[in-house]
Amino acid sequence: MYLVCQLNFLLIQIDRGFKIALQSCSVKMRWFMKYLKSGQVVPGKGMAWTIYELNDSDEIQRIVTHIPEKNEVTLYLKPKMKSLFQPERLDESNEQEFSFVWDLGSK
Repeated sequence: MYLVCQLNFLLIQIDRGFKIALQSCSVKMRWFMKYLKSGQVVPGKGMAWTIYELNDSDEIQRIVTHIPEKNEVTLYLKPKMKSLFQPERLDESNEQEFSFVWDLGSK
């Protein structure tokens, strides 16, 4: 996830020939996200994997649930649940796995 800020400086002409040129620069600030996943059996469907995207304050930003055997993906853009009860009990995941499954559900 990226936050893009754009700074603009105006052209100023000073009498002695000095000038500040028009500049535009983009600054990208990356928020460091943490990814955790859990799995549980869903009778008649198979193993369901839930991957959580957490910010640096351990607040849940997005959730994706995937049942590979049935090719089901559920996306939660604004989850009602904002924090995990025992995050230390979950497995580590990564941004590539989360993005891959998220893209499957976006199609």
